[in-house]
Amino acid sequence: MITLKPKYHRKLKTYADLGVYILLLILSLVLLGTVTSCQKNELALPNACGTMATIKDLRGLDGCGFVLELDNGERLEPVYAYGFCGTPPLPAPTIDNVDFIDGKRISIAYNVLPDRGSICMAGKVVEITCISETGDIAE
Repeated sequence: MITLKPKYHRKLKTYADLGVYILLLILSLVLLGTVTSCQKNELALPNACGTMATIKDLRGLDGCGFVLELDNGERLEPVYAYGFCGTPPLPAPTIDNVDFIDGKRISIAYNVLPDRGSICMAGKVVEITCISETGDIAE
C-alpha cells in the first residue's frame, strides 16, 4: 500500500500538467484566431475601402444618374439621401466629400440592397459604406 501512493500521486500530477498544457493550447488558438481575424481587410489592402471603381455619368439615359463601374465591368447604382445617385434633374451628388465627376476613380465598400429596384436598371442597387478618392481620372 505504501508503494501505491507515490504512483497514484505521480499520475495526478501528470494529469494536472496535461490539463494545464491543453488549457494553454486552447487559449493560444483562441488568441491566434482573434488576432488574425480582426480587420483583415485593412491589413491586406492598400486603400481603405478595397474595391476600385470608376464614376460614370449616365444622366443622359432615361431614369439614370451616376453609376459606379467596377474594374470587372459590373455596374452599381448607389442610393443617396434623396434617392438614386444623380437622378435627373438633381445635380451630381457628393458622398463623404467625394464629388461625383464622370471618369473619376474611387475606392469603395458597399452593401447590395436586393429589395430595391431602379428605373435605370444599369446595375445592382447598393448602399455605399466607404468611399475615398484615388486621385486618378479614367480615360
